[in-house]
Amino acid sequence: MKPLFIALFVTAGLSSVAYADDPAEERFGEFHITLKNAEYCKVSVNGDEWTSTEFEKGGKLLLVKSLRLDEVSNFSVVLTPFNPKLAPATVEVEEKDFKKVRKGRVYFLIAKGAVKFDAAKPEGDKPQPPPDDPIPPPEEDKGGPPPAVPDL
Repeated sequence: MKPLFIALFVTAGLSSVAYADDPAEERFGEFHITLKNAEYCKVSVNGDEWTSTEFEKGGKLLLVKSLRLDEVSNFSVVLTPFNPKLAPATVEVEEKDFKKVRKGRVYFLIAKGAVKFDAAKPEGDKPQPPPDDPIPPPEEDKGGPPPAVPDL
């Protein structure tokens, strides 16, 4: 019984070593963004809509999760607020901005940033081209007889 137990223990240990994930192979990061003058927004990363997000503190803190640091070194995060009076904002984050943060016994790569949205330009305030003149200028008189006026 004892040799069987040892054989199972060694086999289980070897299989876990053989299939262990190499931490240098896959690196994920989180981007924590503080929203200064808006709550909740739509997120897109590098042109793709991003759904791996969480909101905390009543929608004022955005956590963009599952950013693959081993595939892409620069991320362009576009935030579109749901308030139509605010314009979208773009935040750039690089791989070097991610720092190791320990939570309990687990380390995370986290970058932090803050965004203040600018006011959106109203669509009615776009400069309009000047309208065409509705009355054409009079034609020049070439010295001939005046045009005939039809009888009414």
